[in-house]
Amino acid sequence: MPRLEATILGDETKATATLRRLLETFSTGRKSVGGQGIPSGSGRFAQLHAECLSRDNHFYNAPAADPKFQPPFENAQTFQSDVLRDTYSKGRSRMLEHPPVIRVVPKRDIQKQRDAASAVERWMNDGLREVEEKRGYRIQGHLFHGQAVHWAGVLHWRDGDTVEMPELDESDEPEEGYADRSEDEDYEEGQPRYRETETSRLERYKRKKAEAPFSWFIDVPRADTFSFAEDKTLLNGMAISICVEAVGFMDYAFALQDKDNLAISVNEDDRKIAIYEEQDRPEGYDPSGNDSQAWGTLRVATVWMRGECYEMVSHADGDQWALVKSWKHDYGMPPYVLAKAGENNHPDPLFRWYPWMLGLFRTKPAYDYERSLGRLLAEQTAIPRYWIELAPGSYWLDDNGKRRIFSENSAEAQSLSGCEAGTGGTECKHSLRGLHAHVAGGRGEGGTGDRVRGGGG
Repeated sequence: MPRLEATILGDETKATATLRRLLETFSTGRKSVGGQGIPSGSGRFAQLHAECLSRDNHFYNAPAADPKFQPPFENAQTFQSDVLRDTYSKGRSRMLEHPPVIRVVPKRDIQKQRDAASAVERWMNDGLREVEEKRGYRIQGHLFHGQAVHWAGVLHWRDGDTVEMPELDESDEPEEGYADRSEDEDYEEGQPRYRETETSRLERYKRKKAEAPFSWFIDVPRADTFSFAEDKTLLNGMAISICVEAVGFMDYAFALQDKDNLAISVNEDDRKIAIYEEQDRPEGYDPSGNDSQAWGTLRVATVWMRGECYEMVSHADGDQWALVKSWKHDYGMPPYVLAKAGENNHPDPLFRWYPWMLGLFRTKPAYDYERSLGRLLAEQTAIPRYWIELAPGSYWLDDNGKRRIFSENSAEAQSLSGCEAGTGGTECKHSLRGLHAHVAGGRGEGGTGDRVRGGGG
């Protein structure tokens, strides 16, 4: 059965029903987008997450963002500008010039507290660098990606494994740091004669803490997997946060049909999946995603409240959520914070938050279309194309039922008689200079890369 420690939502049945309603109310993450648009009633953040998918397609120049033309030019060679990635690379370079530094201010300005604050500063800053080295990315760079491309950078933290004070060790042989306890009143025959001293145990405890990794888990989840709710209280942070990610696992037998045989225990050593050790995986509509593979068939939703946290899992379709774990915490808030690029006073998430490069995302599709259209028209001018008009409004069709297009010197055109041939070539008179200037002016509030700090959140 699931390991349940949180109680605010009631027993397992009540908690599961409430959490499912929360997921439906907010969003089921990137999978709710599905690459096919947003169905009605799919969550408050679903439209914003769908917009993130559109922005991703344009940012990566994906085929889904190619300009579309009507037949017979639907297969024409199209164009996509690199203005988004060019502006992004300049902004990211400026953002990473100065790594973040944690400062700790003592409660009282006395030497003892200043020394303690300095020690905590060194420990936190060294730990931050250690996290970045082990995770293989710059936290500040990932936050900037959310600010520039999606709608905000999302920073998550939580307490990790801590080193406990070890028990006093005992031995039958004298060792350094051990004391003879044979004269103690509580000593009984047959017990180890020598016991570790408190000084030795404290030194061993300090050594274990020094050897242990940084005790805080820090991550930057994608903004299109995250949703949250605020309240009007004066308490810190968000009221509820939800993060839904696709995780990978190998050779894992997963059955949600029978809840009593739920074969998953998140973050437990005796299972084949370690949720928090896995990175977010591609969805089925991503270039490297494939829902038929094992790595794209499990989804994990983490729901944080002010004093409790719940984990749910589902198949890739996201409609059979099951509660697998819950626990209490003492953070007083969901451990997430947003690095916003821009914010409006609007209740709809789609209009409230916007990325730093919003101006470019709005103008790039039109610029790509005009450039592709210019290329198409130039090709038609250089290589005239013809069609056959059999009667007014009636044309010779190909095997697919579309108007048949062929070149001037084709054998088919030479063999036809009694038909009017209309040219498809034309002269391209549309200038792209004005549109290009419009795109260049849409680089966002930060202007060029030299002013990117003005667009940060």
